[in-house]
Amino acid sequence: MRRRFACRIGARVLRTMSTSYCVSLKDVQEAQKRIHGLVHTTPVMTCSSLDKLAAHKLFFKCELLQKTGSFKIRGALNAVKSLPSDCTAVVTHSSGNHGQALALAAQLMGIPAHVVVPTTAAACKKSAILGYGAMIVDCEPTDEVILGGIA
Repeated sequence: MRRRFACRIGARVLRTMSTSYCVSLKDVQEAQKRIHGLVHTTPVMTCSSLDKLAAHKLFFKCELLQKTGSFKIRGALNAVKSLPSDCTAVVTHSSGNHGQALALAAQLMGIPAHVVVPTTAAACKKSAILGYGAMIVDCEPTDEVILGGIA
């Protein structure tokens, strides 16, 4: 399933859906400027024993040290900061990390977030989403019900 979120502008809902496209270096640089100062600079680590096993030099970007514990805050912040200025709320569906990231991004930008969460989601994930200030809408764990919850 593709990640989907929507932006509410007054009574109107602007739907967006991620699609596959080619990202340019310029796109990445512009995104970096938008989120600069809002995310942590996380370390890149190496491991000589894994290098030997792989017969290559490996590098590990430690995004578990990022806000919300994953890289997803980068994309969520970029998306929220790219929305029209009259956007009054965001909504998405997630059982975890994406919901947490969008909740924090919305909180940082001063707009409400609503996250449609399947009833099967881990309690710790729901708690984290709530902790970042989002409102949760519980739903059954089927694509039809989840996408209906966004509408």
